[in-house]
Amino acid sequence: GKEQLGVAVLEHATQLGLNWIDRHFSGDATAGEALTGLLRDAAAHLQRDNYEAGCPVAIVTLERGSHSAELTATCAASFSRWRTRIGQALQARGIAAEAADATALLTLVSFEGCLVVARATGNDQAFQLAQAPLLASLGQHVDARPHHSPTAD
Repeated sequence: GKEQLGVAVLEHATQLGLNWIDRHFSGDATAGEALTGLLRDAAAHLQRDNYEAGCPVAIVTLERGSHSAELTATCAASFSRWRTRIGQALQARGIAAEAADATALLTLVSFEGCLVVARATGNDQAFQLAQAPLLASLGQHVDARPHHSPTAD
């Protein structure tokens, strides 16, 4: 039915988001480069789409009310998976687990808030302003690159 279709769409959007996060944290991207890259990429995507694009998970979260426990759980799981993925990527750059998790949540809050404000205002100023607090949350780790395991010879 409609609910199962909604869940499938949300799960697909979640996977796309995970892939997008992975692309920004790929290679030797620093923590700062990855986080600001996420915001810049989202702003550019919105500009290309005349500020009509958005996050389907956020839209369903805001619009579903309390009508569907299944959609509510799927939205919560989506945000949790994105938060976990960002946190893990930050931890791979040497950021302590608690700080990485807090910055991951700040990233999601910033990203989703910026989407809403940018769509409403038709400009990317919110994305530009959100970069400084995200970088500040990294503190001395802004230039942290991923730790690579030593390879066995």
